[in-house]
This record gives sequence, structure tokens and C-alpha cells, in this order.
Amino acid sequence: MPNAKSDLRKMTIELNEELIELVDVVDESDSVLETRRLDECQRLGLLHRAVTVFLRNSKGELFLQQRGKNDDWLPGYWTASCTGHVKSREDATKAAKREMEEELGISCEPSFLFKFVVPTVKFMDKIERELDIVFEATSDDLIHIDPREVEAGTFMSIAKCKEFFNAKKNKITLDARLAFERYVSINRL
Repeated sequence: MPNAKSDLRKMTIELNEELIELVDVVDESDSVLETRRLDECQRLGLLHRAVTVFLRNSKGELFLQQRGKNDDWLPGYWTASCTGHVKSREDATKAAKREMEEELGISCEPSFLFKFVVPTVKFMDKIERELDIVFEATSDDLIHIDPREVEAGTFMSIAKCKEFFNAKKNKITLDARLAFERYVSINRL
């Protein structure tokens, strides 16, 4: 039978895990080298895993999101449907699903597409070096964006996405631009 002390300990551990996000440092072939705090990886420019999800509806339109304007990483920039870091020992598919639930308020099964190393990006005092694991998902569920993480979002046809990526390339995250180019190429869109 649970007691108040064990419940408090469990809540403290969960809170600490949220405050101190642990990620796996990997090499370019995705072998785990060690576990570090995310903020250390971003301070030292250590390669770690991230996920990108391209969400399409049954019309074939792709959802793009604008990052929150108060975000500490590229605020107000446009990106893929959702993105995020893979926690230490977390399966990338579960991370993609978690990010869709957190940022878009939907639950569906993502399908793995490809992975690649994103060139190093520096912003303010952070150095982001990611092994990006890219997924695709399809859903017609109503999207409920989390206003703490997402400023705006919209579905667009692939043709409109291509125009958008060309017109706004300086306001779209590098990982999203590179992943979208490969996504379009692989799917022959």
C-alpha cells in the first residue's frame, strides 16, 4: 500500500527529471557514448538525439508550427509539425509521440522515415548539435496547440509548403529546412 513518503519521493524524482532533462550523447552513427544534462550538451555542443515529425491530414496537407515567441531556442521561427529532444533511454518513436501530444494535443502513431546529423547551430549562449530522427504521421484530429510552446500553426499543401520554405528560409529552423528537403525528395512530392 503506497504511503505519503513514497508518493512524495516519486513526485520529487519526477519533478527533478523535468527540471534536469537528461539526454544521451551519441556519435554520428547513433551509438550512445554517455548521458548528460541537456543544458550541458547545448553549452558544450555535444551531439544528442532529437525528433522531427511531419504531420499530414487525409488531404495530404502538412502542418507547420511557429515556435513560441517566449521560447529560449529560436523564438518565433517556423519549424516542422513538432520537434523535441529524445530523453535518455527513451525510444525515438515514443519521443515523437510524446512531442505530438505535448505540442499538438493529438495522439497517433508516427512512422520512422530517416535520420541525419544537423549542422551545428548557435543561438545566444547555446550550441545545438543534433542527430535528428524524422517521422511522419497522419491524423485528422483537431489540433490543440500548447500556447507555452507553439505560437501558431497551419496546414498547407505540399506546393504551398515549398513556396513557404523558399520565401521564409531565414525564419525557418535549419533542422526543419533540411528535413523538409529530404522528406520531399524521398516521397517524390
